[in-house]
Amino acid sequence: MKLSRLAAVLTAAVLAFVPFAPDGIDAVGPKEAHAETGIADPSTNDWIPTSFDEALEFRNEYGETMCAGSVACVVFRETDQQPADDGAEPRYKVLTSNGVMKEGYRATFTSDTNSDYVYEVIAYEAVEPGDFDIALVDTWLKSYALDLSYYHAVSSYSFHSDDDLYVTQTDIYGWLPDCVTEFKQYTDAHGECSVHDNYIVYCVTEGIGTAYGWQTSFNGEEAELTNISYCSYETSIPLAGGTSYIVYVFKPLKDGIVNIELQYGELYSGADPVKTYSDEFVVMNGGETVLGKGMLLVSFVDHETGDLIPFAEGEQVMLSTNIGYKTDSVSDGWVYTGPILVMDKNPEVMDELAGFRDADLFEFGPMEYQLPAGYTFPAGFTQGDMMYVGGSKTQSDAVFVKYYDNGAIEVSFRLSFADKGDANGDGSFNIADAVTLQKWLTGEDSSAVKNWRAADLCRDGRLDIFDLCVLRTMLARNTVEIPVLID
Repeated sequence: MKLSRLAAVLTAAVLAFVPFAPDGIDAVGPKEAHAETGIADPSTNDWIPTSFDEALEFRNEYGETMCAGSVACVVFRETDQQPADDGAEPRYKVLTSNGVMKEGYRATFTSDTNSDYVYEVIAYEAVEPGDFDIALVDTWLKSYALDLSYYHAVSSYSFHSDDDLYVTQTDIYGWLPDCVTEFKQYTDAHGECSVHDNYIVYCVTEGIGTAYGWQTSFNGEEAELTNISYCSYETSIPLAGGTSYIVYVFKPLKDGIVNIELQYGELYSGADPVKTYSDEFVVMNGGETVLGKGMLLVSFVDHETGDLIPFAEGEQVMLSTNIGYKTDSVSDGWVYTGPILVMDKNPEVMDELAGFRDADLFEFGPMEYQLPAGYTFPAGFTQGDMMYVGGSKTQSDAVFVKYYDNGAIEVSFRLSFADKGDANGDGSFNIADAVTLQKWLTGEDSSAVKNWRAADLCRDGRLDIFDLCVLRTMLARNTVEIPVLID
């Protein structure tokens, strides 16, 4: 639910090979190494590469990008660098957004060996809050199908600098592995098949220089392959053989059941595959929620309308748990644990909670005094009535459970809307609430509404004149006419 007066914020994941328009973008070619006094300086941050070997190590450790504090460093790999002293345009250009970050260091390194590549290292320092884009373009790539009068980006990345000038990477590579170290860290944490937000992720390996490889199979109307990230080791001299680390990223296109299959075997031979991944995923909420095998989705729903209850910005809702394991190691035969879990969005996939699903006692539910603002337990229901009980498919009217064939579970807690009409948030509903909402609608006091959910009486996610009309009608119904004796 969003107030109509608030601007929506859209964060777009930038994928590889994205065209960048030159308008309003600074274009600079490779130049000699230089450094300015400031944070984006190798003398201050020793993780910024200052040699070919350090650039190689950087890419194997962090991939192509790394952020630390107010600094973002990018290490581009380039080949066949065209010299600029013959008057021709350099082959590669780095395009950046104007403002937000300034360049503090730049260097181009070549190898003492017969490497086919050079590494261009650029470090940026945040100077103001905002968004910042960086792209490496290859000016030799001319294709109307690709460019459409734009430069063709070989690599492109997006960053955000907050009010404290702390820089984070906001494109898909903010979490998607693009080097061996990140690949292994991600696989150790999430396994070979996982779900990240609304992406389906497979981390696989294959032998380099063999006739074997991976092939994907999926319904193109149900999902799309959005990224293939190659995370193999980079060396100064190409090596024969070894292992290739690959990440396949799929994005569902519609709600329903999506089946993804990966097969590893001898390519184009028709032989049976050596290894196969075949998984089913449940997709809902317009493709924004994806449930893999054994995952647990928790949501809060309006008991009257059946709609998801939106969380206000910064709002957190607590879940209490009652989890126990049978054991012979203690006298009473049970060991209990009961972490308090926090939800900051609705619905939310609860990976930590799902890890306890195999417990001998598995119960969880909302905490009565930590519910979404303006909501309460339905009439007649207590804390104990609002608990999900693992293994029991019979739940109460206020706890709705849905089991999926892939082992995923959806648990919805149904709450009642409590403080209807209390626009000013003082705990009571009276004529002052109508005055408050009217001031907000006319712009007389933009901060007048303290409880926007209570004022949204039409339950459409907007505050407008229709809500004021309903509020006035409610006041009229609650008004008692007192007879007055006239002398």
